[in-house]
Amino acid sequence: MLRSDKRGDSSNQLLAVLYFDGKKATITLDSDVDFMEFDPQTRREIGIKHSKPLPKGTYKIRAPEAAGNAGATAFYGVNYHTVWFLVEYAPTNYSNFVHVGHLSEGCVTVYQLEMWESLYKYLISNRLDAEGKYVGVIAIE
Repeated sequence: MLRSDKRGDSSNQLLAVLYFDGKKATITLDSDVDFMEFDPQTRREIGIKHSKPLPKGTYKIRAPEAAGNAGATAFYGVNYHTVWFLVEYAPTNYSNFVHVGHLSEGCVTVYQLEMWESLYKYLISNRLDAEGKYVGVIAIE
């Protein structure tokens, strides 16, 4: 169990290291929690799920389309906390993201708060395709 003073709770975190642009950041890939899953298109409730990490593989990261819920991340006290980058993975209804925080429901969550702004700037300034849809690729090994 890992204590988050920012959240005021403890979670069973699956920690990993994310390497980008010559830097590295501590991330969590799962916090071992139950959560309500929503359809990202309609925002309708799908049902209660138990979190699990993305399986090993390579995934495209999309440019952000809209701001995330500020209430879920404002208390971390970092810039760009409402920016969530979608990780393309159809089996979870495209509900996995790269974002800042200490709670992961299967997302790639930047646990090391002081590294969020560097990762944000790295991703937001990259475009992998002419349409600007993708900002990166992540490999989970």
